[in-house]
This record gives sequence, structure tokens and C-alpha cells, in this order.
Amino acid sequence: SNFDGPVMPYLEALRTGLGDAADSIWDHCDGYPGSADPAAFAAYIRSHQVENSLFFAAYGDLTVDDVRRGLAVRREVIDFALSGQGLGAAELKAAFIERFGR
Repeated sequence: SNFDGPVMPYLEALRTGLGDAADSIWDHCDGYPGSADPAAFAAYIRSHQVENSLFFAAYGDLTVDDVRRGLAVRREVIDFALSGQGLGAAELKAAFIERFGR
């Protein structure tokens, strides 16, 4: 998988997010310590990490925070478009400036 940020919080989110499924996935792997011990789980995953030279990036160089900000702006623009239905040009412009500036 791909992640954007420090590895240890990612591995903890992977461990807790998968819950029992983590053990179902890796229980059959040699030396897997189980998911109950966070440090042992992280060490096992790190020791079996495969380095790569290519990965898929759906949003290019954008970070997770960049994508979240973009989605928030998208929601705000959609909300504005819905709330502006039926307004005349002058009212719509005033509402736009009030909400978004300029």
C-alpha cells in the first residue's frame, strides 16, 4: 500500500484498522507475531517490507492534507451552488463575494 507520512503511525493505523482481519491475513506467514503487540506487529511488517521504485499516486504530488482541503472546497462550492439557485446575477455575485471573497 501507499501512505503519506511517518511509517509508525501508519503501521499502527493498519494494525488497529484491520483488527482481527490482520491476523487472518498474516497468521499463515512464518514468524508472524499476531496483532496484539503493536511493537512486534510493526517490527514484523517492517522486516517484510518490499522496497519498490514505482507506485501509484492518484493525486500526483498532492499530500493527503492537500486532497482533504480540495474536497472541502468542493463541498463548499457545491453547497454554494445549491443555495444560490434562483438568485439573480447581482444577488449571486454578492453572495459569492461574501462567501469566498473577491
